Amino acid sequence: MQPRPDPHRPERLNAAWTFFRHWLKAPLTTASMVPSGEELAARMADQIRADDRFIVELGPGTGALTGALLKKVPAGADFAAVELNEHFATSLGKRYPALQILQGDATHLSQLLAEGGHGGREVDLVISGLGILIMPDHVSRAILRAILEVLAPEGRLIQFTYRPRSPIPRSQLNEFGLSSRRVTAAWRNLPPAFVYEYRRR
Repeated sequence: MQPRPDPHRPERLNAAWTFFRHWLKAPLTTASMVPSGEELAARMADQIRADDRFIVELGPGTGALTGALLKKVPAGADFAAVELNEHFATSLGKRYPALQILQGDATHLSQLLAEGGHGGREVDLVISGLGILIMPDHVSRAILRAILEVLAPEGRLIQFTYRPRSPIPRSQLNEFGLSSRRVTAAWRNLPPAFVYEYRRR
């Protein structure tokens, strides 16, 4: 029996090629050579809860995670994506016309949310596809500070990594008063990925 053709294969191949070209141009701001796989997207989307009213995705890139996340956003909840790369932001807008995309640097998260009409609003869940591990320490610390500035007291940060340890080092966890736990893994992802949850202690 012949396998069914995948109608989304050309779209995925195009996204992967686009992602790879941008990684070649800027490897420090594009976390990986390839976009995330379907299993990882599903595992990240599983972290969304029914009572999450405002969800923010950081670093959606070509939207490899975004589609799965949008399917899990609770009815009546708001979802915004923050993307630094202008080309990715434009492509994402064409792929998901109803998605609110805030183009800019995650270190200015509060300002970007305010410009998007969410000024002063607390975020319940931040889902990050940023390459925290490869960032300079001062940049990752600035991003964490920006996230905590808008995160609700009981809010959560979900971050994936391709290494089997927390992408946020112990020194930063202590500095920002965060607890860390690995919530799941995507073993069939290429490469295998691990999903961590961070909360205020």
